[in-house]
This record gives sequence, structure tokens and C-alpha cells, in this order.
Amino acid sequence: MSPAPMPQVLRRACGGHDGDGPQRSQKKGRIVEHSEWMNEQVREEIESLQHTHGLEEEEALALWHLSKLGRLLNDMRDTDLEEDLSPFEGRVDKMTEQQTVFFLRTTEWYTNVYQHFTALRRALGERVLQRNFPDGWGSKYRPQDEED
Repeated sequence: MSPAPMPQVLRRACGGHDGDGPQRSQKKGRIVEHSEWMNEQVREEIESLQHTHGLEEEEALALWHLSKLGRLLNDMRDTDLEEDLSPFEGRVDKMTEQQTVFFLRTTEWYTNVYQHFTALRRALGERVLQRNFPDGWGSKYRPQDEED
């Protein structure tokens, strides 16, 4: 028995193929055609990231997505935190419990989510530094004529 054909939604997510992965467009390295979803405002935001952070187009696109996702997750965290704290609202006798819930939820956020966003942003920054300073950056880097 052969497998059923892939639903249209999944086929589009896989680049129009039946599960053999995304297909790159004609431009080097591009996986998604930007014209399919990117409006002028988004294009301007990505170009701004390129100019202000020294990113190439794909790096700026990754940072843009990362920033949007971070804001969405943070908003969801705020909503969850409000729900967790609502039973204690206006109750002075539950102040300790309220502070404990707030502290635990905030700690969980930074431990389980935020640190990963920081690492991904750092990785993008390291790409820029490596591209701009291929021989190294900082105190370890010394031009050849300064060594003697």
C-alpha cells in the first residue's frame, strides 16, 4: 500500500514537494520566496536590520523572525502570568504566595525560553564579527606588523 498524497498545506510548507524538503529558489541560499508573504513594511524593517546590524539579507530575516517570535512569546507569558496571579489579586494575606508565583514564573521564563533567544542573537552577531574580522576580534587579535 502506497502512502496517501501529502495535503496541500504540508506540500506548501515543504516547498511544493511531497516531503523531500524545502526547495531553494534560484537565488543562492534562499529557501522561501519572500514575495509570497513579505509586505513593504516588513521589507523595510529587514533592510533596516541589515543596515543597523551589518547583517546579510538572510541573517536580517532570521533576526526579524526571532524578534517577532520573542515578542509573541513574551506577550503569552504576560497573559499566563496575569492568570496565575489573578487568584491573589487584592488579597494582602496572599502577598507571599503572589510574590512566589511571580518569581517562579519569571525564573522559568528566563531559564527555559529567554536564554535561547539570547544565544541565537549572539550567534547572528558572531557571524557578522567573523565576516568583518576574519582574523579575530578583541584582545587576541594583533596585526602581523605589531607582533615584532
